[in-house]
Amino acid sequence: MTPLETATCPPALVKSEALPAGVMRITILSPCRRGQKIRLSYAGFEYSRTLDDIGFLTTTLDSIAGDAVPVTVLFEDGSRNTLTVTAQESCDTIGGALAGPVNMDLHAFEYGAAIGKPGMSGPALPRR
Repeated sequence: MTPLETATCPPALVKSEALPAGVMRITILSPCRRGQKIRLSYAGFEYSRTLDDIGFLTTTLDSIAGDAVPVTVLFEDGSRNTLTVTAQESCDTIGGALAGPVNMDLHAFEYGAAIGKPGMSGPALPRR
């Protein structure tokens, strides 16, 4: 892609959608940025993805930070889109099979909670 093509590239079409189980779908369309790498920034994490040969990308992210946390999409040419996704409420199920006696304590951390803080659940800390 030449600098002139990048300079005349219109804004990307970026949309988000909340999916079940605390997952969000991000869809991006920008034909003039085909094949470019993009960075997704969400809740202190950065994800690198690449637009396909027609400038399309669909990807999913876990909504680990809860409701209404912004996602920033940064393109190679320096342009950016910021959007907010509202996560759907969900209940995850965990299963396992153990052979023999085991002392297993399960701790859950909601939305990035710290140890011993609100949002952490466990045997000694019931859900708050």
